[in-house]
Amino acid sequence: MNQTDRNLTDDEKQMPFVEKFMVPQLYELFKLGGDIVKDDERGIRKMLQYFSDFFTEEQLRNNMQHYNLSQMFKLVKEYFKKEYGYKVDDIALSNRYQHTINSYIYDDKENPVFIHIDELFESTVISFLLVMLKWSKDFNNLDVYSECFRYTLFLMNEVCIFGNMQGQYAHDVLLRLVTGDLQILQLAEDCYWTIVVFSLAHEVAHAYLADIGKRYSEKHPEKEEFDADMIA
Repeated sequence: MNQTDRNLTDDEKQMPFVEKFMVPQLYELFKLGGDIVKDDERGIRKMLQYFSDFFTEEQLRNNMQHYNLSQMFKLVKEYFKKEYGYKVDDIALSNRYQHTINSYIYDDKENPVFIHIDELFESTVISFLLVMLKWSKDFNNLDVYSECFRYTLFLMNEVCIFGNMQGQYAHDVLLRLVTGDLQILQLAEDCYWTIVVFSLAHEVAHAYLADIGKRYSEKHPEKEEFDADMIA
């Protein structure tokens, strides 16, 4: 024991140990930080409000059970096992709202690996697809044109720049814009799941490349991104 240790009280000696568990670690901040803002029940009510001529509540609930992020992640993991013999059962999925339109994989070689798909990412992608497809379809309708233009500006500023989740009013504006247009809704959904599944596969590909011992130069990190894209 040195002179410094002898001058510390018993409580002071415990501080480094206590701080280790009281201060959030980087892994915890990434995986457990953020909020859960998704409200499936409100989503069903909104869809029935604007698309009741096409769907029943039972159909919407069945659709949500078959098409959700967890199911898509399961599908991606099954394909990696089938195509590459790579088992990814130990990779978790995080979906908390962290105010970023982003997806990433966290693997520091010490903590369990997880993939994050931000709730803001989900909300923004589907909204962007809906408004852009509607804009393209009814390009000559000046009312639709102006509404789509303004909503796109809203997405670029409030959502993309400031990271704000779209509120109830914004969703009402968007749903009123596409109400009754089943073609746009189905096309946007197909494109949306294609993008989300690709994003999930891209992140799993990073774990796969590391697992097979693939190494990349720090001078050209984009090479790994290209390889992950090709696998996805």
